[in-house]
Amino acid sequence: MKVYDKIRKWLNSVGLGLLISVAGTACQPDKKAAPVPVKPKTEKIRRPSVKNSVLNIKYRTDTLERRSRALLYYTNGKIIRNYVKDNDRYRMQLPLFVHEKWHDHNAQTGFRNYYLLTPYEYFKLCMHDEISANLAAVLTARYEYLSATEKERPQIIKEYENTYMGFYFKAVKDGSINPLSTKAEDNKKEWYLLANGTRDMWMKKYAPVYAGRIFRMLTGYIDRKDFIEDSKKNYISIKRKMYTIGGIDFLSYMEKDIDYDNDKRVLIKENQRKVKSLAKINKEMQREIDGLYAYLKDVHISRQQELFQHIFIAAKMKLMLKGVNAENLVSHPQIITSCYHKAVASFKRDKTFKNFVKNTPFESCGWTVLQEPDEEAYKNILQKIYTFNKVDLLSRIKDFAESDVPVITQVWDTRDENHFFISPYQVMFDDSEKMKLFLQPVSMMQAEGIKPEKQQKAGKVRISDTQYIDIPNFFEPILVGATAAQQQEILDMVKKFREMPEVLKSCRTADIQKYRKQHPQTER
Repeated sequence: MKVYDKIRKWLNSVGLGLLISVAGTACQPDKKAAPVPVKPKTEKIRRPSVKNSVLNIKYRTDTLERRSRALLYYTNGKIIRNYVKDNDRYRMQLPLFVHEKWHDHNAQTGFRNYYLLTPYEYFKLCMHDEISANLAAVLTARYEYLSATEKERPQIIKEYENTYMGFYFKAVKDGSINPLSTKAEDNKKEWYLLANGTRDMWMKKYAPVYAGRIFRMLTGYIDRKDFIEDSKKNYISIKRKMYTIGGIDFLSYMEKDIDYDNDKRVLIKENQRKVKSLAKINKEMQREIDGLYAYLKDVHISRQQELFQHIFIAAKMKLMLKGVNAENLVSHPQIITSCYHKAVASFKRDKTFKNFVKNTPFESCGWTVLQEPDEEAYKNILQKIYTFNKVDLLSRIKDFAESDVPVITQVWDTRDENHFFISPYQVMFDDSEKMKLFLQPVSMMQAEGIKPEKQQKAGKVRISDTQYIDIPNFFEPILVGATAAQQQEILDMVKKFREMPEVLKSCRTADIQKYRKQHPQTER
């Protein structure tokens, strides 16, 4: 008999066996019982802190009556207010000051100078700069709504619902969003509308207006930067900085990126950077090229590829002739001829230029396609392209031929006016004595008496002394980290601006002077 059984037998004899049996069973682990869950440690998320909920910013007023549509503009780190006398369209508006200050914030990301981006990414970031500034402006108007009394709020909705902020205030009006709510799910819904609504509004209303100007800005960017094939990491990083407003990452709420392909010239610029013979292109030559693109819409698609190349040839030729006045051009046509053939030869030797031309999608560039080829119109456009200092260069180029271009890939099928087929490109230049002549260096000053013309400096714009205004400080996380007291400080500041006498926000000079005489203690 085992020791355990002997002990049990003895315990049973004294009446303690049952108690021990029950206790032993209770102490044994239950194989079927589920393990006791371990409660996870919860980490407390620290609320971001805000140092200054209100930001005092500088601006100046332009004392020249510049009748542009911009009420304010940001330039070289400064905010300038346009003041047009007795025109209340130019009255002060708090959201516009925030808009321009946000351009300053975006400029500090360094995207214009310190990052490598593809031309199309730079083009889109210039648009995101505007979209995020508009978003900051809408958030400022939101503070106006929050600072108002229940009775005043319908009036604020009325003021904004038919403006570019209408998408937001109409949603407030119909109850789709509730800016007064403190619930996380309501806040997320509001941030989602602000991010996507601002993007959609701007792309529809303002992108067609800004695209031309932004396209021209690419010229300066290409001058400053080397070519880069892909810079998605830089692009997304800069975007996130632009859309982190008041501590909210609005980019994370944005469903999709912008895509502006209405102007295919942007994509042409993207490909243009791969052309070796255009690697050191300067701003002046790029502006010339950009300006000449407009002529492509006036020719039949069968001639667009040819004209496209003449645009580059003419621009390079004009760059060579810089400083030569009209009189010398007329009296020394041999210089014109030499420059023309040298420009043509430089592109014909460049395989990257040939590939660039060959891969340009003329049929989908958005240029108007004429129903019928108009040869007379084409010749007139060529003449305009080859006009410099009011001199018709075309008639002074010896041995000029329209087809004397590096690439011919478009062969028009006359059986179908809406179709063309692609054949292997043909290089129209051979190793002739003529080519050797044209490849010789050309001195633009070889003609006696030719002197470069001097350029006059532009005058300075007169602006006022520095002025100051308070705005919500979206540089800090005021939307998620402001204390109750800091939130109230923002609301009080916004309300104070709103309650400022309208005459002081206006451009009615005489009325402003009269008011200041009557109220000498008024803050300026």
